[in-house]
Amino acid sequence: MMNNKLFLPSVEFYITNVCNLACQGCNRFNNLRFSGFQKWEDYQLIYEKWAEQIEIGHIGILGGEPLLNPTFMHWFRGIRKLWPNIQLTTVTNAYRLNQIPGLYDFLLEHKHNTHLSIGIHNKKNKKKIMSIIEDFLVAPLEVNFDNSNQYMQNIIIVDSNQVGIKVEYNWWFHQGSIIQDLETQKISLHNSNADLAHANCSMKNCYTFIRGKLYKCGVVGLLPELAEQYPFELSDQDQQLMQGYSALAVDADIESKKEFIKVLPNSIPQCKFCPETYNGKQIFAIEKKELLC
Repeated sequence: MMNNKLFLPSVEFYITNVCNLACQGCNRFNNLRFSGFQKWEDYQLIYEKWAEQIEIGHIGILGGEPLLNPTFMHWFRGIRKLWPNIQLTTVTNAYRLNQIPGLYDFLLEHKHNTHLSIGIHNKKNKKKIMSIIEDFLVAPLEVNFDNSNQYMQNIIIVDSNQVGIKVEYNWWFHQGSIIQDLETQKISLHNSNADLAHANCSMKNCYTFIRGKLYKCGVVGLLPELAEQYPFELSDQDQQLMQGYSALAVDADIESKKEFIKVLPNSIPQCKFCPETYNGKQIFAIEKKELLC
């Protein structure tokens, strides 16, 4: 508890299924033509209630590609207002960086605790993305490299106004929960030992708000929505399990909230849908519009 509020060290706000890139192994299925986004205005009152009840250490806004959400700046400003002192990061691929009115000014105003994290998912696109970043920031730029991890190399770029951007070379992905038949487009899921999959999971602490409710992770929150758009090959039992997760709603009683948050670090039965071990490989993300050519 903090100031009589419940506390979460880190939470993701997932605001859109839509992405302009197709990255094989995307863990939130945005490599597929997964439609749907959330308007801030539809959930503002719910998150205002959440802000009265919980403190958060760090918030990440992501999708999909969050800058493709037409209400993105409403989300950015709204979350910043509700949790004014937390660290706030937006995770983006940067393609629309220079097309969002007010984005730079907002980062400048809140530069002490509001940042962008940009992922490069294809080595061939590095020059293009760095050029977009250079156009967005105000020269001269200070650039620092961190090459300690071959799978997640980082660049920290700070401009003349002290606006900072973190660039991640994350062009290595591992397989996600879905197994897709490329011929039939049907999708199945892993049938793992839930505890082993959870122990191996890179997202086990990625607690996620989706449509005003709190989920263990983005996978369990998004699978039912994905199943509405793509045919799944699952047993009746697994269908029920996939649909059966109970997210935490803002109007739940305080004891239910305490218990839910207490067990968030634990595995859940739906963890069986993710792999027990990871097979990583280099990805070559391409823009989806190129797939239509």
